[in-house]
Amino acid sequence: MTNLEKFFLGGFKTWECSHDLVGYLKSIVSNFQETTTVIELGCGSGLPGLELNKHRRFHVDFQDFNREVVEQTGKQLKSKEENYNNRMFFGDWGDLVNVIPSKHYDIILTSETIYNIGNYRKLVQLFDHCLTAQGLIYLAAKVYYFGVQGGVRQFEEFINKTGLFNTRVVRVIDANVKREILEIKRSNC
Repeated sequence: MTNLEKFFLGGFKTWECSHDLVGYLKSIVSNFQETTTVIELGCGSGLPGLELNKHRRFHVDFQDFNREVVEQTGKQLKSKEENYNNRMFFGDWGDLVNVIPSKHYDIILTSETIYNIGNYRKLVQLFDHCLTAQGLIYLAAKVYYFGVQGGVRQFEEFINKTGLFNTRVVRVIDANVKREILEIKRSNC
């Protein structure tokens, strides 16, 4: 991976959808009263996970492809004295089913991770591996990623074909580049 690819694809840039997801989480945080386990997949700077980590009832773990990215997120947690035994995972989604606990997380957060349709299968497999039976996934993304063919509709089509999950749009950000937040649940719920 070149330095430019590392910067843009490797989690070193904070994209708009992370901020969108933070705003949405602030609006629903009071809905979760019990201790809730959370993982942010493809965390980058980890803004959504860091937002929930401010509340003691959330135990938040972080994952990114690059080790350096999750180490930086860990430093942010320690500097804010908000580290409540957070775990940091790094690596390719396809390899993480052997590392991340099975059926452990009540909430999965992810933003700007569906730009590459070639990664959809690995991401959905990891969702299925990590999410508890009644868990929720919040995915923030652009409706269409120009030049790479991914986007919200393409991802919804892919995930619905698996029969594992149902999706619904919970927030629309009507900007120059339209963005949405999906809530995803297991189809048997």
